[in-house]
Amino acid sequence: MKVSEVEISNEHGVTLVELLASIVLITLILTTFITVFIQSAKTYKTSENIIDATYVAQAEMEKIYAVSVITNYGERKNAMISKPLEYHYLGKEGNWLVYEKTEDTYTIKIKLEEKRIEINIDDDKPPIESDMNQIIVEAFDGPEQKERAKMQGILHWGIDRQ
Repeated sequence: MKVSEVEISNEHGVTLVELLASIVLITLILTTFITVFIQSAKTYKTSENIIDATYVAQAEMEKIYAVSVITNYGERKNAMISKPLEYHYLGKEGNWLVYEKTEDTYTIKIKLEEKRIEINIDDDKPPIESDMNQIIVEAFDGPEQKERAKMQGILHWGIDRQ
């Protein structure tokens, strides 16, 4: 029996090498897109946390301001621990009185400068001590207590009582 040689010429199919090359290219392209989407989701979540913390810090700053305008300078320490603020006094850090409270998932830390702001009206005269203090409001989030927002301002105590 004689075996005849048959020429196989099928140009319509895809070879194994071409198939593997196309799978590798598709995998690389999909990996790139998936990485971009994952990073985008992380960035969105981080931005959302910062915006929420900034809102909380701003709300606390406004509450403290509302109390400061009706409270004399000498009563400021008691005002911070009384209603409606209800902060816990933690002690002093250098020249700052430090208060803290937890609200929702945020820990809010308040630093109130102990000394009064001096105002220099005339260069020939010594500065005048005012009823103003610097204040720093910080919002921390999560069990690791990561700082998410920080605001600084100046409070004029007892402005409505003058």
